[in-house]
Amino acid sequence: MREARRLVRAGAPGPDPVVNRIARHRARTLLAAPYRPKAQGALYLLFLVLNAAVLVHAHTGPGISGLRWLNLAGVALFVFLLFVLLPLTVHRRRRARALLAAEEDPAP
Repeated sequence: MREARRLVRAGAPGPDPVVNRIARHRARTLLAAPYRPKAQGALYLLFLVLNAAVLVHAHTGPGISGLRWLNLAGVALFVFLLFVLLPLTVHRRRRARALLAAEEDPAP
């Protein structure tokens, strides 16, 4: 299984046909998952802006200090989702497509 994961991450088949079959299955499963990057990005950005706005409002006006930490954690979470997780997902899906394409068109 580790070898199949490595092949999917690399985007290229290996020498073992059994591991290649498992890697193909993993790649198809990854690509079959629902994926809407524009909608996800817009939603993450919306929640990031809302958390930041509430954080700024709480800082400039009267607010509960415990909620400030919660909104700060929300800002950090949505920054991570927007700038780390979405590009990582794009990369993983691209590598899975490359593996499936390499399996279909073997080079001589």
